[in-house]
Amino acid sequence: MDGVYCNARSANGGQVADHNKLATKTGTTICGLLTREGVVLAADCRATAGSFIATRNCLKLHRLSKSIWCAGAGVAADLHHVTENIAANMQLLKASLGAEIRIDACVRMLSKVLREHHGDIIVALIVAGINPDGTMDLVYVDADGSTLRADFLAMGSGGFFARSMLENGYRKDLTLQEGVELAADAIEAGILNDLGSGSNVDVLSIREPADSRIIVVGDSAVGKSNLLLRYVKNGFHADTRTTIGVEFATKFVELDGNLIKVQFWDTAGQERYHSITQIYYRNSSAAMVCYDITSHASFRNCKRWVDEVRAELGTDMFILLVGTKLDLDHRRQVSVVEAKNFAHDSKLAFIELSALEDKNVASAFETVIRGMHANCTKCCSNSSQCRPSMENVAKLHQVSR
Repeated sequence: MDGVYCNARSANGGQVADHNKLATKTGTTICGLLTREGVVLAADCRATAGSFIATRNCLKLHRLSKSIWCAGAGVAADLHHVTENIAANMQLLKASLGAEIRIDACVRMLSKVLREHHGDIIVALIVAGINPDGTMDLVYVDADGSTLRADFLAMGSGGFFARSMLENGYRKDLTLQEGVELAADAIEAGILNDLGSGSNVDVLSIREPADSRIIVVGDSAVGKSNLLLRYVKNGFHADTRTTIGVEFATKFVELDGNLIKVQFWDTAGQERYHSITQIYYRNSSAAMVCYDITSHASFRNCKRWVDEVRAELGTDMFILLVGTKLDLDHRRQVSVVEAKNFAHDSKLAFIELSALEDKNVASAFETVIRGMHANCTKCCSNSSQCRPSMENVAKLHQVSR
């Protein structure tokens, strides 16, 4: 609708000012579904204006963030404007928080915008993607801002026919490829039975990246848990309890335009858990060996930790030597020169940081992730230890039917 028409309607208390003006018929078929390996969105490519085909190559799948996309039905211009606006706000929020944004936050943004315009923005969207913790989500957002979650969804003028295909063929244990094929069949059903839908089928698969594991070792009480807490959740606990066995955290990391899912395994430094924690060294892609700069004993034990890591993972494994508690520099027992000499002799990367003051924490993890990736690209491609995924999580398939 143009601005004049919207203003006239608002001035008339919500009543249509021009009774001779009719809404132009549009047509679309969109759908989405969850699989065991990822999320699938699909849409037809035809844009119509009444009985007139405006274009046969309209893009109805829109990127909101690296791992969140949407399929849209309604007025193409409204859809383009809303998704561009939300994508920009998602980028600003990500920069402000310093972390990837969850699908819930994206849906709330969309719902708020649509509610505020009281239906004047004529769009309906299926939002799908993967959250920073690896969970998948599929949400329908209506033009009035209402939302609906489901394992599969189909909307638009051909949505009834697409939904019948999804109801007939959907299973929770579908592979990603099976999901792509089912979504394409669903959109084809909409195209064959709805005059407003047509042309080709666009299918987008969003998969969870393969895990890359980084093991974090060192003596008890050197600050390993707080180091991970600061990096993953931007938090710090002054009274952190001693780790029992192994704990882990997951974070999606963007590196050179690609998204990597990294698992960080925090191992107990106490001797009584030693036999347990060694089991978790396997299949790790890199290691961080931590010591407390105020404890020379923890630094002396670094040689044992390095030897253990290399015994389990190989001598070529990338290892970062990390001096923690840099905020207690006035109580330092391990000099920078001594640590650097040990790192040089042992062929380790080296950094000092403070989890309390969030100093050099991001740099440390970027160093180990880059080192892990560089090391793995030099290894044999079929090695079980070289598994970091450096591919984009979203892949667009255009299906001609």
